Amino acid sequence: PVVLPRRLAPGDVIAVCTPSGPAAPAAPVRFARGIAWLRAAGFEVQVGAQAYVAGETAGPPADRAAELNEAIRDNSVRAIIASIGGFTTNSLLPHVDFAALAEDPKILLGYSDITALLLAAHAKTGIVTFHGPTVMPELAEFPEPFTYTWKAMRAATMESAPLGAL
Repeated sequence: PVVLPRRLAPGDVIAVCTPSGPAAPAAPVRFARGIAWLRAAGFEVQVGAQAYVAGETAGPPADRAAELNEAIRDNSVRAIIASIGGFTTNSLLPHVDFAALAEDPKILLGYSDITALLLAAHAKTGIVTFHGPTVMPELAEFPEPFTYTWKAMRAATMESAPLGAL
């Protein structure tokens, strides 16, 4: 069965996780701008520590999965947004607590390498996942995200009307 996570509402908690590539070390001002924009949009934002790990990836698979699992298991978190893509999300999949995600369905949002997580979450839980913006490339645009990016994200994650044809 297909499971829809609860829609986001102003004041909800969004966890920013980094399941793949590093985020803040590459462009700290841009990363901070994306986090500030989410807060200005009315959300409480929790940033995982892996966002600040420098290197080819945001740390070993077990550390990246632990960050993700913490957000999955936190009942106050309503959405998990990836900080950025990369090329190593597949390595943390064996460590993800999909059972906890099934018990408390949350919005999972990202794209590129994060697609591996989105597809695995849907396959293991039936939860609808969201192929959409991440913090660094889209939500941190200067001076703010493109209007169409926010409009589409809001429609997909906050509104009840069908999105329509792709």
